Amino acid sequence: MLYSSSTFKKQALESLSGRWKIPVIAVIISYAMFIAVYLTFMLFTTISLKRVENTETAQFFTFGLIFLLELFFIFILSGIIISFLRLTIFLEKNTQAPKFFDWAEGFSMSFKFFAAYLWYILWVCLWACLFYIPGIIKAYSYSQMFFIIAENPKIKINQAMQLSRRLTYGYKGDLFCLQLSFIGWQILNSLTFGILFFWTGPYMAMTYEKSYQYLKTMALETGVVKPEDFN
Repeated sequence: MLYSSSTFKKQALESLSGRWKIPVIAVIISYAMFIAVYLTFMLFTTISLKRVENTETAQFFTFGLIFLLELFFIFILSGIIISFLRLTIFLEKNTQAPKFFDWAEGFSMSFKFFAAYLWYILWVCLWACLFYIPGIIKAYSYSQMFFIIAENPKIKINQAMQLSRRLTYGYKGDLFCLQLSFIGWQILNSLTFGILFFWTGPYMAMTYEKSYQYLKTMALETGVVKPEDFN
């Protein structure tokens, strides 16, 4: 079977059929958390910059706090993402409708996903320093490490990154086209002020999960990776 975005989208809808409730609720709660943390961060940053004294010590302290808040913001975002990735894995491996706990338990992996995300950003930025294009290529090369971690919580971060490189070998263009195929939905999300995302969010996440499962299956069948590599 060839890599097919349309097939993954169809499979995603089939996996979500009759099981939309928790994914939609998860998106709504996650959306609310994201907005609350983002607005708090922006409010604190604006107030701090206005009140900062014209001394090096005060400026260093203020920008240090802003940096820590930014890390906290990324940490919360990490919890939101990993919990949803775990939910898509649940939908893949089970036929029954998920419960609220099946989504919420994913937040227990927030610290690991936070570390993985920073590691991912570090390497993408390092490659981007050589030239912008290598950074984009590596972003797709390492993109599957998050699904690998979500499916295999005990796996090491660097191991997940190396596996992602093997899984995506020869498929980076396909991954780009898959992401590009959602641009229409992204525009509609913007036009509805994000409300449509309550439904398109689960749909897109599940489609990406189907893509990951395909890449993993193909890599296992061709001997690029072995089952024990994911332990």
